[in-house]
Amino acid sequence: MSTKCQLDIPVLKNEEAALLTVGREFFLICDGDFTKLKTESLKIVTGTPEDPYLLKLLSVENIEAARAKFKVTSYRTGQHRNASFVLTDGETSLTLDPMDFTVESVMDPQEPAKEPFGTLGPFHLSLPMIYWLMLFILVVLISGSIGIRIWFRVRRKRMLEKMRLQDSAQSPYFQFHHDIRKLLRSETIFTSDNVDEASAVRTVETLNQTYKMYIGREFLIPTLFYSDRQILSDLKRLHPIIYKTQKEKFKKNLAELSRAKKAAQTLLKKDCEQLIKILRDQIESLEDQKRKLESGGRI
Repeated sequence: MSTKCQLDIPVLKNEEAALLTVGREFFLICDGDFTKLKTESLKIVTGTPEDPYLLKLLSVENIEAARAKFKVTSYRTGQHRNASFVLTDGETSLTLDPMDFTVESVMDPQEPAKEPFGTLGPFHLSLPMIYWLMLFILVVLISGSIGIRIWFRVRRKRMLEKMRLQDSAQSPYFQFHHDIRKLLRSETIFTSDNVDEASAVRTVETLNQTYKMYIGREFLIPTLFYSDRQILSDLKRLHPIIYKTQKEKFKKNLAELSRAKKAAQTLLKKDCEQLIKILRDQIESLEDQKRKLESGGRI
């Protein structure tokens, strides 16, 4: 018996109802046979190859014998065609009919930043009035600076919450290696001698996601929402000791991933293996540096 699902995207203030962005919560309303499923252990898994970021089950809103409503989200940008998913409680599984949906990036590169104030002046004021104006401007600047800092902190906290960094019980180090091993087993670019452009594209996207999730979990930085420059800026500001010794590796790896994404369809098996090697080398170097810092040793 097929299990048909339709997307229900709630209308939020100042947002388009049909637009899905990274981390935005929406609903799946499914018709099928749910009588044998255990609600408390339900999860959604993707088809082959597995992609833990494509669709994540957040909660079961309502479930009846023949209809269910699930709250879900996606961290994988792009157009997803005929995406296949399996709803399982570990014992019983239901295969959902293939779905089409598109996930957009949170930041719009076509919309330039807007200046908070227009031009001022010219003014011809007496000296005492100028003093008052300078005082007023100073107060506005200080208040604005404090307000902007608070806004950035709240925004950053929300981004971290959307990334759900604590979902995995494993440490960032072991989760990284677990995801790499799964990638090596599942993608045909590693398991076959044939050139597979689609597999190369998926491999580069997964490596980019896995590396940035490691940085996000290890250093509490919303890497999935940040540009490479913002990631480096946060590392420098929040973790100066780590950044001082690792900055060249961070810059090189982020740049290599960026170049690989642009040329993903032309990459060969040896290119992907080399990319994995440089990422693994830095992760091992970071773990060694962390152990020395925790033991009170010198870097």
